[in-house]
Amino acid sequence: MARTLSRSQVLAWSDRWSFTDRQLIEAAIDALSESDFYEPNSAGYIGARVDGRVAMYIAPGYIFWNAAQWLDAIDPALLTGEIVTDGNGRFYALSNFQDRSSGTPDLAEIRAPCPNCFTVPSETGACFCD
Repeated sequence: MARTLSRSQVLAWSDRWSFTDRQLIEAAIDALSESDFYEPNSAGYIGARVDGRVAMYIAPGYIFWNAAQWLDAIDPALLTGEIVTDGNGRFYALSNFQDRSSGTPDLAEIRAPCPNCFTVPSETGACFCD
């Protein structure tokens, strides 16, 4: 069962949002008419409903609008990054967004484990054997 959130709870939901992220989220909320907010049991995002239908999703690193009308009502000066169209919706990355789909591990993450204690040594080469 989803938990109902107030406007102030939505704006305080992530401590990783910057000041400008919060300004944008507040403007996105203002663009919705008579909305209510919920957080699912997973606590992975916030849904904003208008007339019982989800109009916008707010995640820790992005905002997703199901229809362009909700995005078009926001001051363009707040949207300094790229707006990506994904199917029927619009996606906007916040300042703390991390793209995990194209990431590759760095060399430190793919080093061989220590043959004695089977842990991956740290950057300095130290492991649990030391």
